[in-house]
Amino acid sequence: MRSKSLLAVAVGAALVALAAPTAQAAPPRVPLTCGMVLTRDATVYLTHDLTCRTSVGVEVDYPEGEDYPAVPHVTVDLRGHTLRGSGKLYSVGIGGGSDEGGSVQLRVINGRAENWTWGVFGGSTSRVERMKLTGNQVGYGCNSSCALIDSYLARNKDSGLSAADAGVTVRGTIFADNPRGIHMAIGGLDVRRSVFARNTVGIEAPLAGTSVAKSAFLDNDTAISVGDNCPTLSYNVFVRNGTDVDSTC
Repeated sequence: MRSKSLLAVAVGAALVALAAPTAQAAPPRVPLTCGMVLTRDATVYLTHDLTCRTSVGVEVDYPEGEDYPAVPHVTVDLRGHTLRGSGKLYSVGIGGGSDEGGSVQLRVINGRAENWTWGVFGGSTSRVERMKLTGNQVGYGCNSSCALIDSYLARNKDSGLSAADAGVTVRGTIFADNPRGIHMAIGGLDVRRSVFARNTVGIEAPLAGTSVAKSAFLDNDTAISVGDNCPTLSYNVFVRNGTDVDSTC
């Protein structure tokens, strides 16, 4: 009887072990250095203000193959510091994915990126939170499935946010003194609780479905330019713009 009881306990323990989820090791945490290329999931952090002479601050580049995750995850936490570029042509402060798309899931948080061609380039599936993107050619460039949250994009030479495709979400963000606050090529743009001030064009989206709610447009030459695509506008404020809504709807 004792042997049967021991056997039952052993079998029960084995079943519990099989049912328990396998613990996955946390992604490594590594300090940011200029020109670094990441080929594994990671959390990268900045320990002090950093000026890079390289054409890339951080690049996320995953080789294709069975040994690599389908949707790799990388977080870049600037910890309140500035990642500054040297102004080189085609430079990228923080980049993940290619301009044709890509499955890198990139999250960039808590700091400033300035003096790059693209302060952040997210490819597809990226998220920028609590960032200041200033003095770049484009503050934040992405293809699709992008989110821009609680950030400040100012004095960029072309656009604050430039997106190529669908699924772009903006929340609680300020766009100031850019030629274009947001440039949206095609697809869908959803803006909430944001401010557009002193831009040449606040939102330029002639080929995109555009929804804007609870946002303010102040002293822009043109607040919203959408061509013949009728925007969905709810509870917005327009003050001293040259044109509030440029549309042929």
